[in-house]
Amino acid sequence: MQTKELLRFLKYEKVEYKPLGEVCEFRRGSFPQPYTNQSYYGGLEAMPFVQVADIGNNFLLKPITKQSISKIAQPLSVFVPKDTIIVSLQGTIGRVAITQYDSYVDRTIAIFNNISNLFNKKFFAYVLYMIFDKKKRKARGGIIKTITKEEFKNFPIPLPPLEVQNAIVAILDKFTELEKELEKELVARRKQYEYYRNKLLSKEELEKRTRKHLACHSEGFMPEESKRGYFASAQYDKIEACHSERSEESQQTNRDISGVALNMTKEVNCHSERSEESKNIESLKSSLTNSSQSYKIPHFSFSQRKSNPSPLPLTKESLPFFYIKGEPAL
Repeated sequence: MQTKELLRFLKYEKVEYKPLGEVCEFRRGSFPQPYTNQSYYGGLEAMPFVQVADIGNNFLLKPITKQSISKIAQPLSVFVPKDTIIVSLQGTIGRVAITQYDSYVDRTIAIFNNISNLFNKKFFAYVLYMIFDKKKRKARGGIIKTITKEEFKNFPIPLPPLEVQNAIVAILDKFTELEKELEKELVARRKQYEYYRNKLLSKEELEKRTRKHLACHSEGFMPEESKRGYFASAQYDKIEACHSERSEESQQTNRDISGVALNMTKEVNCHSERSEESKNIESLKSSLTNSSQSYKIPHFSFSQRKSNPSPLPLTKESLPFFYIKGEPAL
């Protein structure tokens, strides 16, 4: 089934749900008490003993369990064959694994057998992981929380068609593989960090760097590699100070440019006003040149000139700069 078909099915089709107790059988593991009895561990014919801490990520057990159960204790525990689904019920609730080897399991783990053939086993494991991840937030208990089998036997389990289950498992498995790659990368980076941390903080490295630092200062110089190590902070401060100075210079330049622009604007306006006045003066001179009758008689009296009509009246307001020789100003 293609992804688009799967999403269309999940959106429009109704899925049947059944109680967990109707689709499989389950029980808890066991271990003889007390845990401190050393005869229950190791020895000849010992088998892997799975506890909560032995359930890893990606639905697998860890390759080697922390404890092995002795031949004496095996009849008092619960045997789990390979390819069985188990889920942690106490402490770290909701860890799910499909066992990859035969083992015995602790009483803090639930074992699921005889799962209905209507389910893809991996799909069933994914569903259990999702449900227990939600239910553990409401689990009973103080420091160590737990979920009893009486509580989870009524958990609702979705039952879509087997083809849909297979398609969902294929998609989730791809993401599981990506998660494995990320975990490997994280482990590698953690090892790298631990290596350099231990090396840089070791006694030999600290003494070596201290001697090099003192030798450089006593000789009055410091090589480039030491400068990068010891003066990184100082160089950063210098860069910050330089950046601050340049920022101030830039602001001052902007203010100067604004002042020059304002002055240029004022000069342009002043020039425009003077140009307008010049045009008026030229127009007035042109009018006076055309009215030559007013200037033919050198000693034309003011009263005669006033009564003589002309294109532009010769008044004090219109001719503040013009005077006829030998006569008083207007």
